[in-house]
Amino acid sequence: MFAFASWGKWDAAAFEKTKKTVMDAFATLELHFKHHPNQKYLVSDRVTLADIVLVANLSGSLRVSIDEASMLNANPKVKAYLSHLIAEPHVKSVLGEIKFLPTFTPPAGN
Repeated sequence: MFAFASWGKWDAAAFEKTKKTVMDAFATLELHFKHHPNQKYLVSDRVTLADIVLVANLSGSLRVSIDEASMLNANPKVKAYLSHLIAEPHVKSVLGEIKFLPTFTPPAGN
């Protein structure tokens, strides 16, 4: 999603297609956490490579194109998981402070 929102000419159709893919993945994660309500992380009771890879890959998009209003609020368990993960001191030390984008606005002038 990052590429369609930040570089080059804006492509709304490509962005919407990618957004649907991300929303489908979030829906799958939402089901995972519904079936494992006491699990804070993807596969264990502590951070694993799976969590690190996920947050590292989403970090740019969480800042510029994955918004709370239309994407994260629709998946509250995913939002809680990501909120917990980005608050981890080791994640912050590598990726810096990540604040969720309240609402996505397409680039102007495209």
